[in-house]
Amino acid sequence: MRIATPDEVRSIQLELLSQFEEFCKQQQIQYFAFAGTLLGTIRHKGFIPWDNDIDVAVSRNDYEKMQRILKDENAHPYFRFLCFENDPLYLWQHGRISAKHTLLKTAGGYSKLGLSIDVFPLDNQGDDEVLAKKNLKKIRECVLMRITAYNRKYKGIKYPKVSFWQKLKIWAHFSLLRHNTEKYWVKRHIRLAQKFKDLANSLLYGCNSNDKYTVVCKRSMYDSAVYLPFEDRTIPVPSGYDDILKLYYGDYMKLPPREKQIGIKQMTVFIKD
Repeated sequence: MRIATPDEVRSIQLELLSQFEEFCKQQQIQYFAFAGTLLGTIRHKGFIPWDNDIDVAVSRNDYEKMQRILKDENAHPYFRFLCFENDPLYLWQHGRISAKHTLLKTAGGYSKLGLSIDVFPLDNQGDDEVLAKKNLKKIRECVLMRITAYNRKYKGIKYPKVSFWQKLKIWAHFSLLRHNTEKYWVKRHIRLAQKFKDLANSLLYGCNSNDKYTVVCKRSMYDSAVYLPFEDRTIPVPSGYDDILKLYYGDYMKLPPREKQIGIKQMTVFIKD
């Protein structure tokens, strides 16, 4: 194995996106640019300059379709689909399309994780915004607890930087109730995310897979896709991208201060010989 250069990382990411898009076309799955990739598409017509990951979103139904089709390791020649539902050793609440010829070494030692595209499921949130926001608050708690469980196991950190009452709640869950594993909180998170699943025509919609993006949207924001430039291609963005980006970032066309132009810390990517 050898370490991939920054240029190779972006090249593999774009090839991974091409492979994923072709798969989606074949299986009639509609994906959307999401999170930082959506922001990069609109503001930079490509990657955010100080970041290099790719995020996409699909409906929960299409997410489950991907789970079924890609459950077998050899279902696709270029990538594997990683998700907790198919592999209990994968301890994240959203899925990843991972390039098979690459490897990321994590603290947990998960052996299948390579250079990846994050795949976030979009879930029904019902018709009552108050109830939806209460559910999302519980989901954000799951994210905090999962991260805390990870840190306690691998980094020896007892508590994140939170309020006294949040620390007390963490202590109660971890010490009294013994809800102290990543697996417990991932399972709880996924269960809460699908609380309104049976409401097929739900007015509200949203991503429940990341603390920052647990935001209630109107379903109409994802009614259709618009193709816009991203690097050397065009990719689909939700038709309501302006409203979505305002919910996530506020004045999203304004660049953050230079000291805040920091992407997610990237782990070293290895390319298999």
